[in-house]
Amino acid sequence: MRNRIVLTGALALSLTAAFACPGTTTHGEDIATLRNVSSLLFGILAGFFVAFLLNRFTAIRSLLSRESSMLMELYRLARAFGPEFTAKTAERIDTYLIVRFDGDNYFSFTTRGRDALFGLFDDLDGLPPITVQNQTTMHRNFVNALREAIALRRETIVTGTITVSLLQWLPLLMLATILVASIFALKSDSVISSALTGMLVFTIFTVLYVIKDLSDLNLGGEFLKYETIERVFEFIGRPRYYPLSHVREGLVPPGIERFRLGVGGSGDYSAEIVEVTREEALQRLRG
Repeated sequence: MRNRIVLTGALALSLTAAFACPGTTTHGEDIATLRNVSSLLFGILAGFFVAFLLNRFTAIRSLLSRESSMLMELYRLARAFGPEFTAKTAERIDTYLIVRFDGDNYFSFTTRGRDALFGLFDDLDGLPPITVQNQTTMHRNFVNALREAIALRRETIVTGTITVSLLQWLPLLMLATILVASIFALKSDSVISSALTGMLVFTIFTVLYVIKDLSDLNLGGEFLKYETIERVFEFIGRPRYYPLSHVREGLVPPGIERFRLGVGGSGDYSAEIVEVTREEALQRLRG
């Protein structure tokens, strides 16, 4: 919905500006040269950014999918050691994921999140001596899955923190500005010229918007880094968790009518977690 509104508004603004701004023939040859050079450089730079960020997007999607699978596997393997250990495992995974969604913790290994995940090693050490062969195999598989989950988390953090910096955005925005200005300057006052100019300006904006979406891991309106992990909550028998900021940003998918809501807190963690319906969450947001 957000993408549709932004792009529709950009198209309307581009066409309006194209029809409202008259063209000029002053210094036409110089402006044409600027247009040709800026369009070439913009195409090369934008293509590089899109390719780089799309590879990053694909890598993170794969890492998150594998990590969520490992967390589910940990919960499944925990069942071999009894209901008490299974409950502890579910609680630690739950805490680890909740901390991850709070504040700006997604691409950082906070103390509370790290303690929750590494605490599973302590829980394993607290188990009574294992004498059954099947449990020995499960124990080994659990340790391997936990190590794999930790390694995937670290790799996700490294990959996720690589993004387009302000210094890298600057030349791209400058080239786009030069390109748009030269297109407006070279257009004629005919309807066809104005319409094509508006569509070309809209296309340039769309390229920049796609780069921004990829940089934020938000492609096509689906926020990759949240929805992939949210399914783990359901697997371990817990309601989904969203901080209030996610409700405000429209990150709760349609069909999720009841979930846990993180409210309050001024630091990296929510002060309180309450189970609410979607309507109750919206009421808190309005209030």
